Amino acid sequence: MQQIFKSTLDGLVQEVHKQFEKLGNKGCDIMYLVGGFSTSPLLQERLRQEFGNKVKKIVIPSAPGAAIVEGAVAFGIDPSIRSRVSRLTYGADSSREFETGKDPVGKKFWAEEFKKHYCNHRFTVFVEAGDEIGVDESVTRIYQPLEKNQKEMPFKFYATKKLHPRYTDEEGVTEMGELTIERSDTSSGLDWKVEVTMYFGRTEIQVTAKDVKTGKTEKTSLRFSSTYSRELIEE
Repeated sequence: MQQIFKSTLDGLVQEVHKQFEKLGNKGCDIMYLVGGFSTSPLLQERLRQEFGNKVKKIVIPSAPGAAIVEGAVAFGIDPSIRSRVSRLTYGADSSREFETGKDPVGKKFWAEEFKKHYCNHRFTVFVEAGDEIGVDESVTRIYQPLEKNQKEMPFKFYATKKLHPRYTDEEGVTEMGELTIERSDTSSGLDWKVEVTMYFGRTEIQVTAKDVKTGKTEKTSLRFSSTYSRELIEE
C-alpha cells in the first residue's frame, strides 16, 4: 500500500517543505491537516516523520473533509480573523520607457506624444510573493494614456511565482483577467488619470479602475480557473 501512494506522498511532502522554506525564520507552530486525503493514516504518519520536529503540534480536525468549507464560511462571517501571506506576485500589464541593454528590441515602440521609445508588456507589481496582506488591504497604481486622443485604457492582470517579473509574457506568468475603462470626451488629452486598485485579503481579488476626474469606475474580480491553478502549481 505504501508503494502505491509513494509518489503522491513524496510530491506532497516536497510542496510542504517549500512552504517551510518560504516561512524562513518565522516558522510554524501548528500544522493542520484538512481535506479528504488527510484522513489517510499513511499521510498522517509520513507528515509526522517529516515535520514533527518543525512544529509544536500536528492537528487533524474531527471532520477534515468539511474543514475547508467550514473555514470559507467562517471567513465570510468574520473576515477579520486573519491576514494572509501572498503565495504569488500579482500585477498588471503596462508600458514603460525602453531601457537599452535591458529590454529586447522586439518590445520597443515609439510614443509620438512623448518623443520617446517605450517598452510594452512590462509587469507592474502590486503585491509580491511572500508579502503579508491584511484583510481588505488595497494597492493602487495610477495610469495615464500614451496618446492624447485615446478613448479607452485596457488592463490585463497577471500572477506568477516569481518575485521580480519584468514582462507579462515571460515564462511562468499567467493571465488572470482583464478590465477596460473608457472616456467619451478626450479634451483632457494626456491628462487622463486612472487609478487601478487591487483589493487583497478576501476570498477573491477584486479590482477597480477609476477615472480620477469623473469618478467613473469599472470593477471586476480575479479568480483562478482550474487551468490557471494547474499551470502555476506545475511550474
